[in-house]
Amino acid sequence: MKLKVKIRYFALYRDLSGKSDETMDLKDGSTLDSLLDEVRESHPIFRKQSGEFLLAVNEEYAAPETVLKDGDEVAIFPNVSGG
Repeated sequence: MKLKVKIRYFALYRDLSGKSDETMDLKDGSTLDSLLDEVRESHPIFRKQSGEFLLAVNEEYAAPETVLKDGDEVAIFPNVSGG
């Protein structure tokens, strides 16, 4: 079974992907980590990004091992640090 997930890109990732959002088809049981693999496959420029991604599912921060459900909305933010 497949599921559809809406991905929203913010800041640098919106610039790199060339879009603010897109919908991706994933396998049932996919996690945020496997979604990131798909994003890197679709947008090879993401492979060059160092550091962690900040991820949210349905407006709640989530860990990479979070299992996605059909209709989820995933936000991908750059991990910003500073002092």
